[in-house]
Amino acid sequence: MKSNDFNRIAPMYDAMAWLVFGGRLLRAERQMLPYLSASKKVLMVGGGTGKLLPFLPAHIELTYVEASSKMIGQAKKRSSKARIAFVQQDVLQHQGAYDTVVAPFFLDCFHQQSLVLVIQHLHTLILPGGQLLVTDFQPAQRLPEKWLLAMMHTFFRLTTNLQSKSLIDIDGWVQKHGFEPFEKIESRSPLLFTARYIKK
Repeated sequence: MKSNDFNRIAPMYDAMAWLVFGGRLLRAERQMLPYLSASKKVLMVGGGTGKLLPFLPAHIELTYVEASSKMIGQAKKRSSKARIAFVQQDVLQHQGAYDTVVAPFFLDCFHQQSLVLVIQHLHTLILPGGQLLVTDFQPAQRLPEKWLLAMMHTFFRLTTNLQSKSLIDIDGWVQKHGFEPFEKIESRSPLLFTARYIKK
């Protein structure tokens, strides 16, 4: 199995996410929406089943890049006011120029070496002064959250051949590779964060 292959769990992904987190993941993703008000050309990477699509504003032109064919199949069933082009592709192969790149629960899939390559590539896709919007997990401080993250990583390594073996400091690595932090919104859940970064 290739790494980060979500085809096997795509049909049950939303149900599993709801079972563990309820509506908290989508609420965290929706915190990115106000930052799209001035964007026109937007890239979404690793959008999964597309739960955010119905909430996107009508004025944007969205390119939806997702490596999993079955995840894209789920996303295409969603209604959206935005104009969307679906692309099944490894993000490292994608080329383009965008005002904004949106990465919902995507960067946590990679080990450190690959994460750096992905962040650097996303940097090349963003126009000068453009932004990177990230919603993702952050390292746990308390033991129950540490156990939950460990169980999640074990499950996804077994079912998707997930690259990442443990959660690393995504926020820190984004800042080290060409992005200036503009705002970070802490979620009600200590495991989640939403952040806006500006391309340096």
